Amino acid sequence: MSYQIQKIKTRLKFILKLILSPKFYELIGEPLQDLAKLDLTLGTVCYGSLFLTVLIKNYPKLHNIITQLRQTLTFHLKNSFRKIIRKALLLLKLLVNKIHNNITNSSLKSILAINENYIDVLLEKTDKNSFKSSKSLNLPSNELSPTMEHIRKSLRELSSYITDVRMFYRTFQIPQAISDLISAPPALWKEKDYINLLSTISICLYQPFETVAFGLDKGWLLPNPEGGEKCGWWYITSTKFWFAWVLVEFGYTTMDVFGQLHTNFNDAKRLEKSSVSKRIISAIKSTDGDKWVKFIEHFSTLPLCVHWSTEDGCLDDLGVGLFGTLAGGVSTFFLWKEIGHKIVKELV
Repeated sequence: MSYQIQKIKTRLKFILKLILSPKFYELIGEPLQDLAKLDLTLGTVCYGSLFLTVLIKNYPKLHNIITQLRQTLTFHLKNSFRKIIRKALLLLKLLVNKIHNNITNSSLKSILAINENYIDVLLEKTDKNSFKSSKSLNLPSNELSPTMEHIRKSLRELSSYITDVRMFYRTFQIPQAISDLISAPPALWKEKDYINLLSTISICLYQPFETVAFGLDKGWLLPNPEGGEKCGWWYITSTKFWFAWVLVEFGYTTMDVFGQLHTNFNDAKRLEKSSVSKRIISAIKSTDGDKWVKFIEHFSTLPLCVHWSTEDGCLDDLGVGLFGTLAGGVSTFFLWKEIGHKIVKELV
């Protein structure tokens, strides 16, 4: 008991040290001052909140499904166990019958007859139980409790609010986008780097179009409902520019990843005489982790691009939340993991 109290005191002391240390807040605020890192973190929180909203909404149904699967599995296991017992009893009955037929002693014969009858009773009970259907499940209703419903609504509102905040913050990237749009294309055209030219133009046009759509959606540029009716075209067009940029980046990332995989596989083939599967695993482990992160995130972004490039969309909230979380969650995890290491290194 004293050890647990001492452990709690140590943790409280550490927490107080963090709370009262200016360095702690400097380390946390460092990535938040970078607009790109801030947008990355907010995006993960935004999509993660939406994903949790869907999970909470469907929690009763998921709970019922898991309960049904568990109880069905338990029933079948019990049924299988009954069948094993039944087979054992049948073998025992055959053995008793064989002994019974070969013994002429009347006293032993009567005893074995009783045992045989007892086995018949057991067989009858086991046989009946093996054909019983599973009992009806007392499952909870599909309605959320008031507390869970409040949490679900709060997470949904948080996701919507962060979406607006991210769009507003990205407005301040327009000057840099215009600068890149003016300076980069001539050099890329001269070098005949048409793919990067397309990528640069697309990402530079994406931001202004999204900002116009955001302004129309909020009724800042035109009064609603007129602004709300026209914002859809601007949103879809901005997403198509973004889609073009993502496709180019995903293509480059895919070539980098699989090119390095091919090189690592050939190196492993020369260095060791192992199976193909082991060489593939070795090649995957040797590939640069940052490239894998980019590959996963760009791959996860593609469904979002398709979804927002169409008028009606193709994903539900679960798909948007899941792919959105994957699209930036890995980078966000490593970003804040590094911050955590710095905090431990400097303050512990």
